[in-house]
Amino acid sequence: MSPPVIKLKTGLLQLGAWNLQGKPLPTAIDVLDAFGLDMHVLALQEVGGVAVGEALDLSESHGYMVLTARPSGCFRALALALDEECSSTWSSVAVGHSHLSALIQLPAFAQRVCVVSAHLPHSRRPLDDFLAALASLQTTQIGRASC
Repeated sequence: MSPPVIKLKTGLLQLGAWNLQGKPLPTAIDVLDAFGLDMHVLALQEVGGVAVGEALDLSESHGYMVLTARPSGCFRALALALDEECSSTWSSVAVGHSHLSALIQLPAFAQRVCVVSAHLPHSRRPLDDFLAALASLQTTQIGRASC
C-alpha cells in the first residue's frame, strides 16, 4: 500500500464518511486500518467517547489530526480527521446547527478543500429541525468563496 503522500501527488484524495453510532474514534480508525483502508480525510458522525461540549477540540489519534465538536443539533460529537502524513493546514473552522466544517490545504492541491461532517436531523425529528440544519449549513458555506 502506498503512503498517503504518494497518492496525493497523483491527485487522488481519499475521503470517507461514517456514522459511528457511538463507537469511540480509536476503535473506528483501528477497523479502517485492519482492512487496509487508508483515508486522507474522515468525516465522522455520532462519535462516542469524546468529552467535548460546544467548543472545538483538536487532538491526535492513531495517525490522524482530529477536530471534534458537539453542535447544538447533535446528541453526539462530530469529527473531521486528517491523516497526519498529508501535512495539511486547517483554516476557517465552523460549527453549525448540525455540522462541523473546515477549509484545509493539502500539499498536493493548489486550492483549499472544504470538508464537512454533517449529521442532519432525521427520524421523528420535526421538519423545522431539518430546515434549521440546512439553513445553518448554507449560512456557513456562503461566507466561503472556496466551498
